[in-house]
Amino acid sequence: MIKPDRSNYTRLDFLEWDDTKTLVPTPKFQRRGVWTDAARSSLIDTLLRGMPVPPIYLRVRQSDDKKRIVREVIDGQQRVASVLKLLRNELRPSSEVRV
Repeated sequence: MIKPDRSNYTRLDFLEWDDTKTLVPTPKFQRRGVWTDAARSSLIDTLLRGMPVPPIYLRVRQSDDKKRIVREVIDGQQRVASVLKLLRNELRPSSEVRV
């Protein structure tokens, strides 16, 4: 079995991938999003406080038209969606911790 590469990405990476439609947060094999805004806000608070969260797993593959790289979220769909909502000002942290 091949061990996955560990990479560090910035919030701007995820925003760019989402804007260019090269991020697939919900591939066909994933369940639909189920987190409430309260759960999303709790995750954001956890991140802002520097507490540990599980890693996000991405599958990097070539697009069907072979013209670009696509990243599919294998594990972490809810976390990725929460962070993207925060970055797009569609979500507020639930506590006094500020971005």
